[in-house]
Order: sequence, then structure tokens, then C-alpha cells
Amino acid sequence: MAIWDWPKCWRATTQSQFYLASSSLSSKSPYTGQLTVYGPAVQVWTAKLTFPRMKADDDRMSWREVQAFVSRLKGISGMLRIVDYHRMKTAYDQYAVDPAEQNWSDGTPFSDGHGWVEGFLPPTIEADDAAEEGATSLVVRGLPVNLDKPLRMGDLFEVRPNGIPATHGHLYECVANVKTNGDGKTRLYFEPPLRKGVAAGDMIVIRYPTGVFRLASEQEGVVQRSLLNRGDMGFSLSEVLPWQ
Repeated sequence: MAIWDWPKCWRATTQSQFYLASSSLSSKSPYTGQLTVYGPAVQVWTAKLTFPRMKADDDRMSWREVQAFVSRLKGISGMLRIVDYHRMKTAYDQYAVDPAEQNWSDGTPFSDGHGWVEGFLPPTIEADDAAEEGATSLVVRGLPVNLDKPLRMGDLFEVRPNGIPATHGHLYECVANVKTNGDGKTRLYFEPPLRKGVAAGDMIVIRYPTGVFRLASEQEGVVQRSLLNRGDMGFSLSEVLPWQ
């Protein structure tokens, strides 16, 4: 089954939700009313996206093209790879970096007059140790040395085994701030637990991390047309798990 990448030029939303939905079992005592919770049994990434009003002939985002893309998914049978538009980069890169420009070795910049931009985290790092399925922490390497909070609570990362995107959800949310040691290593703490085991050397994507999703129902992604041939559309998505 093909996994379709949501086009970069369609990343704008007027409203969005992107969160881990927990599912737990519970029972309530008939005598005390005390609630006993078992779980959560699973946490699943859930996305709810509402897109800007679209024209039929817009080169950037036409409702005709968007509708055709959704049709190609064939309802809940298709799979879609997508990012969280509000967390495509780490908080460090977005808010803490004051980037510096560096020219080429001969002192010349690029043709636009600018040089290399330095100071940002690398887009990918690596797992330093193996971790089993179900783990909620992982040692990584490849970050700047002795850096405070390069990854912070709420940052997202994606695991790509051997550098290859997984065919299921492999997206995680950091739940603790960390700092690196003198070797550029740190231990990440995250949720949900690892969907599959991670090997030392596996790629960890921290810039534009993606997840794999299905439409939440067969009724998602229907375009509502209005006057002046405008279209409104949104959909809800649910993560594809490796055990389905």
C-alpha cells in the first residue's frame, strides 16, 4: 500500500489539533464511587485540520486538486504522511537561536549577498544505543556539545530505521527538557512508548518529523462548495499503528 505525502504547499491551516489521544479501561465501585483506571491501553496520534477557503483554480492550493488527492486515498484504506505544522522544528531552532552568517573560505557570500546560516541544530541525529519496543527513553548522539535544552518538552521527533521512513507511525513527543554532554549525547524522554525497537545508528529526525495516518472515517475530506466557486475542507486523521 502506497503512503502519500501531503504536499508542502498545502500545509496552511486555519485551525488544527495534533495530539496524543489516550484510551484507558476503567471500572467504578458501586459502593464508594471510586474510579479504578487500567491503562492507558494505547496512545494514538490524532490530527484535526481545517484548511483555508480555496479557489478552484489556485496554483498553490486548488480545492479541485485537494479533493482529487483525498479521493486517491480511497477512504480509510489509504495512508498519508504528514507533519504537525506548528511543530516542524524544535523550540530551540524556533525561539532560542540567533543565527550567524558565514561566508565561503575566500570571504565571498552567495549570489544573493548572504552566507551560510549557522547556529541551528542538525536536522537529523542518531540513536546511540538500541532500545526495545515499549521503551520511553532513548540515548541519542550528534547534537552540539554541552548545550542546555536543545530538545525540550513538546518537541517532536521521528524514528527512521536505517534512515528509511517507517510504514507506520514512528513519531514521538519529548516530555522532558534535556542537556547534552561533552560528546553531544543526551537521553530523550518521550511518549508514546516506542512503536518498534530502535537499533544503534537509526536516524532520529528532529526537523520536519512526520507521522503516518489514515482518515478517521469514510466521510472525511469532503469539500463544501460555495458562491464564487470557493471550497472549504478539513479532515480528521488517526495514526497507523504497526500492530493493526
